[in-house]
Amino acid sequence: MTKQDLTEFHNYVAMFYHPDHKPVYKFEGLTMEDIEKATLQHIMALTEHQEFCADSIDRESVARILCEDYGYSYPPIKRRMEK
Repeated sequence: MTKQDLTEFHNYVAMFYHPDHKPVYKFEGLTMEDIEKATLQHIMALTEHQEFCADSIDRESVARILCEDYGYSYPPIKRRMEK
């Protein structure tokens, strides 16, 4: 994995959670630094039988770390009003 690959993954995670990127799930106050640290934490926790693929599984694992270890949370679910 190159530094460019890692940067692209950080940006991929940001597209889903970082407030500046009109994300699908906005983690209020999320910083790129926290994304980078949580990504490293995720990579370091992989076993020899796991591979970092920079895919949705890795992204969701980073999101879990951001919530559990950094105190971020998913926004509340907004339910559609019935007509």
